[in-house]
Parts: sequence; C-alpha cells; structure tokens
Amino acid sequence: MPQFWGQGDEVVRKAIFFRLKPGAAAEYARRHAEIPEEMRVLLSEAGYRNYSIWRFEDRLFAYFELDDEGKASKILGSSEVYKKWRRWMEEVVAVDPDGEKEWPMELVFLHER
Repeated sequence: MPQFWGQGDEVVRKAIFFRLKPGAAAEYARRHAEIPEEMRVLLSEAGYRNYSIWRFEDRLFAYFELDDEGKASKILGSSEVYKKWRRWMEEVVAVDPDGEKEWPMELVFLHER
C-alpha cells in the first residue's frame, strides 16, 4: 500500500474541507478569479502545486500538493501578502462558534499512473 501525507512520498498531498457563509458563493468565486499575482508567486515559492478548490453549494474542498510542508508553512506564516489574503477570505468563509473554519481530510484511496 502506498504511503500518504508525505510519509515516504516525494509529494505531500493535502485536502481540506471548509464552508462558505450563506450567500457568499458568487463573491468567493469572484475573489478567486482575481487572485493577485503576488499571491500566485508566493504559493509557487512556498512549493504549492496542483492546487484546486471545488464547490458544491456552500461546501468547499481544496486539494494541493507540496514538496516540503515545513518550508511552505514558514514562507506563508511570515508573509504579509498571505495574511492579507486570509483576512480577505475570512469575510466569506464560515467559522464555527469554536473558531474552526478548516478541516483537514484523510486520504483513503489513491490511484496513480
């Protein structure tokens, strides 16, 4: 059985579930259609690739791959560009009463060629 989540793999695969605030789907899509170039460059520098976000009603599923999760976390954590982007997205993303807004998902199947 293959190793997942960077445990012996060359690639760290991540999936996250989150939700939108009621009525925010169009605005969320609009904001992602206008991602600033500096944010795209930052994601590339942090090692993100094959990043996609899928929506069904108010539910979102994000998938991305990383070479080095620690490096990515360090780069994004120290970036004002990233902090500004997150604040902007938090205007449309739902936050539970306990402060949770993202739930990491566990990979249970992988088929690669």
